[in-house]
Amino acid sequence: MRRKQTNSKRDNILFSTSLMIGFLGAFAFAIFVRIGYIFTYRKDYLEKRRVVINADKKEELPLRGSIYDENGNTLVAYIAHFDVDFDPMVSDRDSFYKHVDSLAFKISKFKKDKTPKEYRDLLVSKRENKKRYVEIARNLTFQQMQEVKKFPILKYGKSKGGLIVNKKNLNVHTADTLMRMTLGKTIYDNAENVVRPTTGLEAKYHTELQGTPTIRYGLQVPSIGFIDSQGEDIVKGSPSLDIVSSLNVDLQYFAHKKLLETLKKHKAKYGTVVVMEVETGFIKAMVNLGRVSGDTTSQNYNEWQYNYAVGIRRTPGSTFKTAVILAALEDKKTFPDEVFNLGGKGQKKFANGYIRDDYPYDKLTTRQILEYSSNIGTSSIIHRYADSPQKLLQRLNEYGFGDVSGIDLNSEAEPDLNVAQTFTPRNINIEFYRMSFGYVIQVAPIQMLTFYNAIANKGLRVEPRLVKAKMRNGILTDEWDWRKHSHRICDNKNLVPIRQMLEGVVLRGTARNLKPQGYTIAGKSGTTWHYEDNGSAYSKKKFDASFVGYFPADNPKYSCIVLVAGISDENEHYGATVAAPVLRDIADKLFYEDSELNRYQPKNQNSALPDVKNGYRGDIANVLKAIGVGISAKRIATDWVYLSESKKAVAMNKLTLNDKSMPNIIGMSAKDAVFLLESRGYVVKLSGRGKVVKQSVVAGEKTPKGTSVTLTLS
Repeated sequence: MRRKQTNSKRDNILFSTSLMIGFLGAFAFAIFVRIGYIFTYRKDYLEKRRVVINADKKEELPLRGSIYDENGNTLVAYIAHFDVDFDPMVSDRDSFYKHVDSLAFKISKFKKDKTPKEYRDLLVSKRENKKRYVEIARNLTFQQMQEVKKFPILKYGKSKGGLIVNKKNLNVHTADTLMRMTLGKTIYDNAENVVRPTTGLEAKYHTELQGTPTIRYGLQVPSIGFIDSQGEDIVKGSPSLDIVSSLNVDLQYFAHKKLLETLKKHKAKYGTVVVMEVETGFIKAMVNLGRVSGDTTSQNYNEWQYNYAVGIRRTPGSTFKTAVILAALEDKKTFPDEVFNLGGKGQKKFANGYIRDDYPYDKLTTRQILEYSSNIGTSSIIHRYADSPQKLLQRLNEYGFGDVSGIDLNSEAEPDLNVAQTFTPRNINIEFYRMSFGYVIQVAPIQMLTFYNAIANKGLRVEPRLVKAKMRNGILTDEWDWRKHSHRICDNKNLVPIRQMLEGVVLRGTARNLKPQGYTIAGKSGTTWHYEDNGSAYSKKKFDASFVGYFPADNPKYSCIVLVAGISDENEHYGATVAAPVLRDIADKLFYEDSELNRYQPKNQNSALPDVKNGYRGDIANVLKAIGVGISAKRIATDWVYLSESKKAVAMNKLTLNDKSMPNIIGMSAKDAVFLLESRGYVVKLSGRGKVVKQSVVAGEKTPKGTSVTLTLS
């Protein structure tokens, strides 16, 4: 009985199996018949549609890194944006025509550029003409993209609704057009869905900012697109890095403003300002302003023209005299107090030509030659290299003029000392002497600044640097060590007389109009004919004015170069009167805002000046009387004062106030500072406790009422 039941069960299984095999066989036969039919009778259809499914791969880049200033302010940020398109052939016919009116209405309401009927006609036309692409919207934020994805038909996604979403990274310059040439230009490649930088930090640090892509493998399906395999078949990329620059956005705004005012005033073609930290070489500000192409009004400048500080070399003019005199001092060709007879006629013959001065000098010392910027004087000094011109060239190479500065930007212009390389004792001519005051050769402003920065840094030359560190997920990595990128250009003892001369330029010489208060500036001005951009010849109607130096002169913390090029103002085109005031304004701002440098700090422990805050005269007088400190008999008719040291007492000095400009309230108590500023219509914000050590708006700047001023207290 049991055997009979077993046989019956086995027969049932065999029957079911046979039935399934028969079904599968029939299904397979039908497929082969269909394939045979298509290849036999519908070959034209296949060729027309190109229905091919291929293995494919897709690269996904991480969100591009951001660029920050030294205080963490965002300068460039990359935000994910989305393009949304629609394939009207994916949706089935009934669904498409049932919802196309609603879709057209939603698109019209979202974009506000066409009526619902116009959009419906467009969508229907695309479908009826078998077009597989309709542009819906461009550059959407994530929230906007999510809203569009909910539109009728589109909400069914890629495979059923024809939704096509492409992600891309677009940059946002939070500082608007500020330092565009320094930060860099970028172009978005729609075809490759990548950012392609062309200039600035964006180009120099492209690899770090971009990261490496994650590669996914899958299938490329017609009308659907790429389908991820969702498996282990994936190559993970590396995340992008953020860049922490040495730039200070507040100083950049100020330098930008001052240079722009100067360019407009003197009808110049372009200009640049670079501020560097002496010890480290970190660039605190870099401004590059050029007149907009085709503009003849001299009122329209922007940062989109060129990086004049780095990428263009110019005739340096008299700023180069410092290098020639330093070399002569090192080679013992002269000494600071040696007297040179210059003839007293304002011109003197050298080799096959004449060298001229703006003013006739009879006799000048080496020191005075630099301070008064005598062309005849420096020609007399360089004449002592006539029997060994290559010795001078060797010194110039040691000072860094034979190579680029090494700043972390692409396309730095190489200095041009080609003419200097050709001189021998047998072919010395007038060009050799013109080289002594900065003609014949050409250097980029950043290279000249790097040389002067080394003088300020006691002979240690550091590479100028725009990036302090890289950052991943908020953690600093790869911090720049300036000590590993520095070398000595000369012995510090040989620099002592040069630093004294450069300070003398401002105290007694050609730049004595600067007259900073409370500190000193050392530097040198330069004035040259403007070399035409096509490299043909010097213009006889346009000028270049420059000034390069450092401050405070006795303990340098910052160096700076200012170049104003293509000046059309024939009455005022000298480096000391055009470029130097820009540097002085920048120096004033940095000095007044730096508590370590501020002029109101006591200079020594034995000073008679007590630690009394500047401010209201009556209150200060009462405090001094209470602590037994005498006040000088000088009478001043003002309520607001600052203190200075007299021989046997403390002197009160008038604090100059102007209704249209910001007063200097460094050293005041918070109470006095707030009262004074608010009484003049400013909005005051305080940070810290104690007396004022920093004000966000520099003293002397023209400031309208209602301006917000932040005071830092210590």
